[in-house]
Amino acid sequence: MDSPAPHHRRILWAISEAGPLSRTEISEMAGVSKAAVTGAVKELIAQGLLHETDSIRGAGRPATLIAFSSGSCLFAGLSLRPDRSRLVLCDAVGDIMGTADLPSMRTPESIPPLLDSAIKKLARDTGFDPDKVMGVGISVSGVVNAEQDTCVRSTLMGWENVPLGKMAADYLGLPVHIENDANALAMREKLFGAASEAASFALIDIDDGIGGAVFIGRNLFRGFAGGAGEVAHITVTPGGIPCQCGKRGCLDTISSLRAMKLAAGRANLKETDFDALEAAAAQGDPAAVEILHAAGDALGSIVAQIVQMLNPERVLIRLSAERCNGLFAAVMQQTVDANVLPQMRNRTRIDVAKTPFGAHAAGAASIATHRFLLAPPSQERTS
Repeated sequence: MDSPAPHHRRILWAISEAGPLSRTEISEMAGVSKAAVTGAVKELIAQGLLHETDSIRGAGRPATLIAFSSGSCLFAGLSLRPDRSRLVLCDAVGDIMGTADLPSMRTPESIPPLLDSAIKKLARDTGFDPDKVMGVGISVSGVVNAEQDTCVRSTLMGWENVPLGKMAADYLGLPVHIENDANALAMREKLFGAASEAASFALIDIDDGIGGAVFIGRNLFRGFAGGAGEVAHITVTPGGIPCQCGKRGCLDTISSLRAMKLAAGRANLKETDFDALEAAAAQGDPAAVEILHAAGDALGSIVAQIVQMLNPERVLIRLSAERCNGLFAAVMQQTVDANVLPQMRNRTRIDVAKTPFGAHAAGAASIATHRFLLAPPSQERTS
C-alpha cells in the first residue's frame, strides 16, 4: 500500500482524532473542500482504508459516517527492555491485532533483522499481509532524539547515541521511529485512551523504572533537549540511596517497583513484589506499610509539583501491577492534596490504573501511526 497523498492524510488524521465523521465534518475539520473530500474518500474506500458506516439524521438529508476499516493498514510497535521485548501489530484506530514476546535485544545491530522477521511472522500468524504494515515504532527507556530517531542515552539498555531508527529503517524499508517509552505510552493515551479529550495532561509510568511524559496544548512536550518528563531522576531524598544514573536519592530509588522490591528484601519480607507488599500492608505489616508509605509520599511530592507548575487537566499514573488502589496510591493522593493549592487540585483529575498488557509496545505503534498520518509526502516505504 502506497503512502497517502497530503490531503488524504489530513482526512485520515481528522477521522483518527474525532472518530467516524460525515463528509461535511471531514471537510470542516481537515480543511479540505467538500468536492476534494468526496473524491478522496472514494479513493480511500477503494483502497480499503475507510468504509461507510452508520447514517445520522439531521435537519436535511441523512449523512453517512466514514470510519477506518479494521486492519486496513497496520503499525508495528516494539517495546525494548533489558530482559524482554514485546512486539504488537495495531490498526489505525489503535486496536491490537496481534502480539508476540521476543527475546532480549540488547545489541543494537541485532535488532533490525530480528524485528524484520518477527513483524512478517506476526502479520502472517494473525492473518494479515505483511505489506499492510506502514510504519514501525520502537520504545526504549531513556533520552531519545525523536527528530533523528536516535537513542541518546538509555541507562537500562546501556546505550549511548544509537541511531536505531535509521539502522532499522534501512533494513526494513519502512519508516521507523524511536521514542522514549513513557512518551510512547502517553501518545497512545492521547490518541486512543483516557486522555483523548484532554488538551493537557501528564503521565507517570511506574514499572521497574519510572518514566514521565507531558502533553501541553494537545502536543507532546519534549523540552529543549528531549528530556522533558524525566521525573525518575528528580532528587527526593538528598544524599539518599545511590541511583543507576550516578546521583543519590532519585525518585527511581524509592518509588519504582524495583526499588520497593529491594526495600522489601532489606526488611527481610518473604514476599517482595508490589502486590504482595500491598497485601501485607492491608494486614498491618509495619515494614510493608513503611515501604509503601515512603514510595507513595515521594511520588506524591513530584505529582504535586507537576500539578502546581503545569496545572494539567489530568495526571495519569500507570502502574505495572494489579493492586493499583491500595496504600501506595492513597498516600500519593494525600501528599498531592496537602501540597497543592485547593483551587488547582480540585480541577486536576488524578487517575491511577494498571498498565494494560502490551501497552508499551502499543504505545510505540501509536508513535508510528501518529507520524504516518502527519508525515510529509516524501516519507514513503522503499520496498
